[in-house]
Amino acid sequence: RARTDQFGRYDIPLQAVENRLPAFLALMLTSLQSTAAGYLPQWGIDAHLLQAARSLPDPPEIRQIESYEWLMALLAGLPQTAEIIVDTLRDLDDNPQLWQDIETAWRNGDDNLLEQRVLVEPLRRDPAQAPLYETLFFSRNPGMATALRDCMERGERCFMVVGAGHLVGERGVLTILRAAGYRVPQR
Repeated sequence: RARTDQFGRYDIPLQAVENRLPAFLALMLTSLQSTAAGYLPQWGIDAHLLQAARSLPDPPEIRQIESYEWLMALLAGLPQTAEIIVDTLRDLDDNPQLWQDIETAWRNGDDNLLEQRVLVEPLRRDPAQAPLYETLFFSRNPGMATALRDCMERGERCFMVVGAGHLVGERGVLTILRAAGYRVPQR
């Protein structure tokens, strides 16, 4: 019972979520847990980088690669099975360490650790999650790379924030850009 009442942990009655899609519930649980662990959206890297870009003397054009509506449609198209909730509940105890590892990998520029923790280990532990990862990560990367490439080819000065999990791996944005002949230095 304690594992099935995770929403109660965050003072959300089960009646408030009982008619929601499983993928949204899984994301909601993960989001609630990350917020409770101190990973607040207003302190996230996206917000920080956007604020920094806007405060430059000659701010670059800020481009949105994916619209809110597009992302909501993407989430609605995720597999809506009970397994997504079961997997989320199973992984909740490991999430704080995962987030800490991701933060450390990002701060240190450790692409290998980032790829292992975000993409490789979860799929090795549960290969049935492959369609979920295909939707959330891999299928989106070519569009992100195209948006970045289009900006560069037009000689524009654009500012785009791409999540760290989209940058790494053989199907990541950086690999796609390098395969297209771009030099992508890491700083």
